[in-house]
Amino acid sequence: MTHTIVSSTNIGGQRLKRWLIMVMGGFSVAYVGRATFAHLYPDLFTQLLGTSLLQAGLILSGIAYSVINTLIIFLYKLERVHEKLHREATRDSLTGLLNRPCFSG
Repeated sequence: MTHTIVSSTNIGGQRLKRWLIMVMGGFSVAYVGRATFAHLYPDLFTQLLGTSLLQAGLILSGIAYSVINTLIIFLYKLERVHEKLHREATRDSLTGLLNRPCFSG
């Protein structure tokens, strides 16, 4: 996921990069805050967040986010590969001009 974020250069990739960074930053802040709270107030943490619905929601939303982002990145990569294959199938590799099968279809 990090490689896809760093290597994207087109407009769609830039939007995807910003969105992923913002959401990952939000989750990072939430998890660091949770860890700090658990370290500073261990007794209060176990009472409030140890078995609460908030704790379960935070974990489940993190898992759902990871799964959805993985699917989005795979679809993005698949679209780029499809565009590249289409370009290679319709253009002559030496001249870059449209080839004969492109005109007959």
